[in-house]
Amino acid sequence: MLFEPVTWSTRDRVAYYRMDAARLRRMAETADCATARELLVDLARRYRRVANRIEKQAPLLA
Repeated sequence: MLFEPVTWSTRDRVAYYRMDAARLRRMAETADCATARELLVDLARRYRRVANRIEKQAPLLA
């Protein structure tokens, strides 16, 4: 993303983390090194978890 806003809506934050998770997953699919692949998959999983947590807290943030 070329421009990052100072304030993000909850929906935008969730979308950003999910988009990055998908990008990391695609990177993992093309990684030649098994260690790099595992780390990328783990990082993608963590990004998805963050998105899920933000989504669950959304009613509290509104």
